[in-house]
Amino acid sequence: IAQYDYPTSSFTDVTCETVGTTDDLSEWSESTPEGTRIGFAAGEVCPDDFLKVTPINLSLLFNNGSSLVPGGGVLRLEDGRAFDNQVEQVGIDNWPGVPLEDTGIPWGYVDSDVVNNFTYFYAVSAFDINSAASGPYSLESTIIGFPVTPRQDEQNLELAGAITGFLSGDDGAALDPNAPLPTIDPETGIFSGPMPPTNALSFDAAPSLPRLQGEFRVSAVIDSFRPDPILQEACVDGFRFQSQCGRVYMTVDGEPVEVAVDISAWEGFYVTDTEATLPGPEIPYDEAALLSLGMQDFTQTGVSVGLAVQDESINFINWEGQQNRRSVTPNVIHGGARWFSGTEETTPDPAQYIRVGHLAEVDSVWVPVHHTPLDPTGTTGTSCTVCLPNSGTVQYYGYYLGGFGRAADFRVTWNGGAASIRDVTHNVDVPFSGNVGSSWGFLNEDGDGDGVVSWWDFFCIGDMWAEFEEAVGPGCPAPVLLEQTPTIHSIALNTAGDPTTGTVVDGFTLYLNAMRHFFAASSLPPDGTVWTLRTYSGTVSTDVGDGAVDPSGYVYHEVYDGSTGLRPGLIPNAALTWESVEGTTISSSWNLDLVHTVPDPYLATSQYDRSPTSKQLNFVNLPVRATIRIYTLTGVLVEQLEHEDLSGGGREVWNLRNRNNQFVASGVYFFHVVTPEGDERVGKFTIVNFAGQN
Repeated sequence: IAQYDYPTSSFTDVTCETVGTTDDLSEWSESTPEGTRIGFAAGEVCPDDFLKVTPINLSLLFNNGSSLVPGGGVLRLEDGRAFDNQVEQVGIDNWPGVPLEDTGIPWGYVDSDVVNNFTYFYAVSAFDINSAASGPYSLESTIIGFPVTPRQDEQNLELAGAITGFLSGDDGAALDPNAPLPTIDPETGIFSGPMPPTNALSFDAAPSLPRLQGEFRVSAVIDSFRPDPILQEACVDGFRFQSQCGRVYMTVDGEPVEVAVDISAWEGFYVTDTEATLPGPEIPYDEAALLSLGMQDFTQTGVSVGLAVQDESINFINWEGQQNRRSVTPNVIHGGARWFSGTEETTPDPAQYIRVGHLAEVDSVWVPVHHTPLDPTGTTGTSCTVCLPNSGTVQYYGYYLGGFGRAADFRVTWNGGAASIRDVTHNVDVPFSGNVGSSWGFLNEDGDGDGVVSWWDFFCIGDMWAEFEEAVGPGCPAPVLLEQTPTIHSIALNTAGDPTTGTVVDGFTLYLNAMRHFFAASSLPPDGTVWTLRTYSGTVSTDVGDGAVDPSGYVYHEVYDGSTGLRPGLIPNAALTWESVEGTTISSSWNLDLVHTVPDPYLATSQYDRSPTSKQLNFVNLPVRATIRIYTLTGVLVEQLEHEDLSGGGREVWNLRNRNNQFVASGVYFFHVVTPEGDERVGKFTIVNFAGQN
């Protein structure tokens, strides 16, 4: 009645002949250094931490790869599914030739097509279609049937509410991904407020068994989201041109967990969207409900999981230059992220060209946006004549780091020459890190040694230094790290740092939301100063071209053509939370008027009978404990049944035999039900038996 496929789990054979689900044995050779090889060769001595047994066949190779299929096995299709190419028999009718789908293996299965009080027999069988090479057919477990008789729950049982999942900030309050989008003033380009919280997360919990569910609230925290160096294991789908792999670090049930993430740049160089499965905490079951079912030794817990979908990073405004260059949406030069003093925007036309807002405490705010005019005299796209020198290199920052941005308001508060930064959209503090990622930090050090800090120096930061060296060429003798406190130093605007061709001023630089921010200032802001960086997903266009000094007709587009419009969901310091606000409860009141027999009348036989000599009449809707006495019309006691069912099934079976173990005669009978508390009910039922039965 149900099949669950699990083709993407890694395969480890007890003979130590192993490969991963995305590996290819063609990449293995005797000369491959130990520790970097894919799997182990047939007959090779297993490491100490592997189970050592006698191999089935010393020449046997197992393979889940994409090109070699030694000995048969599983071929991985282009879309990632597993396809069995040689299995002849696996215990089900539609094999071979049917691709698997990774549906996961649930702990609990609910069969909603059963009828109460009938006995069913269930069997669970596991089969391994990856083992074709080890024998003529696949491996399949022994089928053992288990009898189950479903019953209606007791009448006073109130089932728990459904499990809900949501993202919460550090205050524990649920964030609303469906909050209204802000409006934009068509004349000034000012947003009415921040973007809503992320809408790129979904939540699931298995099993969702209301009968065992109590009131609870559990969470898993996203600690950080950082890039992995090029060609490392976080690239789930393998490295692709000008794209990046990331890693989410989480705390789940008090333990650190890492999740690999592929990051989508834009369609053509990479896939449109990517997904990351985020493990959730264990879901507890209600102890009282377990005890009522006689499951006091039950230790299994439920499983929660979140799914984060990464939209193309071209749709994030922290990589706006890529939209400008591609001209996907026309007239977008006047949109972009914007800085403003305080908590609300007030300055018209806040983000024209490469300017990203206005702050009272600095002379100018500048971000190196590639393929974008520096002023109204330039043109857009590849014909941009007054753009940043070497715009083709500037854009690499977005290729590799654009996916680490988000749509949010970032509140920067200054105190004692230091800044604290909070994401007020998601109610979390933005973590500081010396490396780049979904974090922040000040770049105080001249990485390439030319005497100023320019956009190029951001290629020199920490773990990403070697990757950028390979992507954009050498220029940094050694990696540098971001710092928590800024210093005033020489910064270069509109250039790669050459003082003879660009603008060099005093100021400081900040890495935030995967963007490089340059602030021209002779001193740091005074204590109590509050700045806000407002970012969004999508784009802003106007009704005029690039040369307009005072544009109008501002329109916000939630998506650009072909995008999905998702606001990034991997938010450090946010919590993936699952809760049930109402657990299973049992009231103290009973309605004995609901007690009756099934079937009534009993006509010689019923569908509940297991054989002609094994008959069943059911008393239903009983309380947990009761005594049932059955009488003839003349008041003779026929049988007495002691009912006790702590699991709350409310059902007691009578075999239609009297106290002498004889089948009773046809006729009308009375039943008397009395509870330990003294509540009672009298009812009647009819039996029609065949003559001569005994």
